[in-house]
Amino acid sequence: MKPPPQIRRFTRKAFPKFLKRSVLIMKKIKTAVALLLTTAISLSFYACGGVKGLDATIYYSIMSEPRCLDPQIVSENSEEIAVASCFEGLVRLGENGAIVPGVAESWSISKDECVYTFKLRENAKWHLIKNFADILGEDYKETFDQSVTAEDFAFALRRAVSPETGSPWAESLFSIRSASEIYNGGASPMTLGVTAPDRNTLIIQLTAPNAEFLETLTTAVCMPCNKTFFEATKGRYGLDVTYLMCNGPFYLSKWVEGSSLLLRKNADYFDVKKVLPSAVSLNINKDYNSVIQKISDGSYSGAMIPYSKKDVIETVKSVNVEKYQSATWSLMFNCGDEILGNENIRKALCSTVSREQLSADISYEFADGIVPDCCTLGEDNYRALAGAAPLMAYNESYAMKFWTEGVTELDKSKIDITVKCTAEFDLPVRRQVQIWQRLFGNYLSIGIEVTEAEKLESDIKNGDYRLAFGACRTATSFTTKFLHSFVTDKKENVYGFASEEYDLMIKNMYSSDNEGKIVDSCKNAERYLLERGVVYPVFKGYDLFVSPKNVYGIFVYPAGENVSFIDGRVE
Repeated sequence: MKPPPQIRRFTRKAFPKFLKRSVLIMKKIKTAVALLLTTAISLSFYACGGVKGLDATIYYSIMSEPRCLDPQIVSENSEEIAVASCFEGLVRLGENGAIVPGVAESWSISKDECVYTFKLRENAKWHLIKNFADILGEDYKETFDQSVTAEDFAFALRRAVSPETGSPWAESLFSIRSASEIYNGGASPMTLGVTAPDRNTLIIQLTAPNAEFLETLTTAVCMPCNKTFFEATKGRYGLDVTYLMCNGPFYLSKWVEGSSLLLRKNADYFDVKKVLPSAVSLNINKDYNSVIQKISDGSYSGAMIPYSKKDVIETVKSVNVEKYQSATWSLMFNCGDEILGNENIRKALCSTVSREQLSADISYEFADGIVPDCCTLGEDNYRALAGAAPLMAYNESYAMKFWTEGVTELDKSKIDITVKCTAEFDLPVRRQVQIWQRLFGNYLSIGIEVTEAEKLESDIKNGDYRLAFGACRTATSFTTKFLHSFVTDKKENVYGFASEEYDLMIKNMYSSDNEGKIVDSCKNAERYLLERGVVYPVFKGYDLFVSPKNVYGIFVYPAGENVSFIDGRVE
C-alpha cells in the first residue's frame, strides 16, 4: 500500500546508539526562576498550537531522555534522532534511500575500491551560540574558525576507534586501515587511514573494499567533531547546550531535563533555504496512551508507537498510520540464565517449536528469520537478497537427545521455566507449552506469566526473564548493525548471548569487499544464532508511525531510528 503523502519513508528500492565509560552524566542545576520561565515558554508553545505552514514548530515524541549527544558514543533511539538533525556527515541518505551529498559535495573511489576521496563544500559551517563564550572565550566570534573542515571528520573518526572513547559502533569502522589495531590498543589513533591533505579534502583508506562503506558514513558515529571545541568542553562534550556545536539543519537551543529538547533552524546550514520548520521540539513522553492522544489533538506532530497499541490508535480520529515491519515476535531465550545458558536445553526447546500451534487463531504472518523485514544491505532489502533463514526443524528425537545432554550437563533432575508473554499471545504460548510438557514432563516444570506489553519489554531489556515470547526489535535499518547487537557484552544484547566465534564473524563482516560477501556474512551470522537457539522467530512484528492528518513531510527510516524533519510542515 502506498504511504499517504503526509508520511514518506526513506525507502531503499525494495525497502518496502553508549556513553563514554569515563564520562558521568552532568546534572543540570536550574534555579527556580529559570525553571518557571522555561515551563512558561514551553506551555506557550502548546497553548497556541505552534505556527502553521512552512515555518511551523514540529513536535515529535521520544520515549527516553538522551544521556548524551556526542555522536561518537550515542546509542539510544532518542539520541540518534537528535544527532541526525543537529549534524551533517560527509554524505547522507536521500528520501529514496540513495546516498546523496552532505558536507562532501563530491567524492571519488579508486579502482580497487579501497581509497575514498571526498571534496568538502566551502560553505559548510559550525553554528555558534552565545553560550560558547564560557568555553571558547569572549572573543570567540572573531577567533574561532566556523568552517567545517576535513580535519573535523578525521578527528571524529580517530575518536570513534580510540579505545578511550568506548564507542559502541567502533567496529563498523574496522574496514578503515589500522582501525582494528587502534581499537585493540596496538596502534595510535594517528595511524588511522584517514588524512586531510587540505581543508576541503578528506582521504579514507580501507584495508579491503567495503560495499556498505558509504552507508556507514551516514551514521552518527561518523559525524564531524571540531577538535578545538571538543577539548574546550573538558570532558563534557554533548552533555548540554553549551557543550554541543552543530553543523546540521538544526542546532540544540534548549534542553529541559525530563521534558524536551528544542532544536532551532540553523541559519549557518549550507542548505538552510530547504529547511522548512523553524524548530523541532523533541518531547519526552513514556506514556504511549498520552502520546496517541496528543497526536490526535494536534499537540504532537508524530511518534513511533508499538503495534500493541493499535486498538488505542483505532479509537482516535484525524491521524495517519503507517506500518513498519521492524520486529519479529519470537521465543527469546536468556542465554545468561543458569538454565537457558545451556545450549542443549535451548536446542531441545527450539527443535520442538510448532509454529502451526502458535499460529492457530492468530492472523500474524510467519517471520522469515530473526532479521526484521525493514533491514537493508546497501540500497537493497536484506530479506529479498538472503531469502528465508533456515529454522530448526521440528524433531522430537533430536529434542530428547539435546534435553538428556542438557540436564546431565546441568546436573539437574528437573528444569524450572517460566514463559513470559502478553495476553495477546497467552493461548498460543499455552499450546506450545503443552507440547513441551508432553515431551519433557517428567523433567520439566513450566509455567506462564502474562504481563503488560510495557512490563514485558522492560523485563526483556533488563534481562529479567528466563524465556519470553516477545518482540525481537531492531533499532536500526542496517542489517549489519542489527546483527552486531548480539555481540558479547553489547548493551543492546538483551539475550545474554556470549560467543567469541560470533564476535569474530561480526568483526569480519565489516570487511566484506562486495555485496555478495556481505549477504553471505549476514546469512551465516543469522544462521549461527538460530542454530544455537538464541531466538526462535515466529511472527512478523510491527511498529506504527502515527501523525495528525495536517502534518506533512516528516520522513521516517523503516526502523524509526532516524527521522528527517527538514520538509516538515503543518497545514
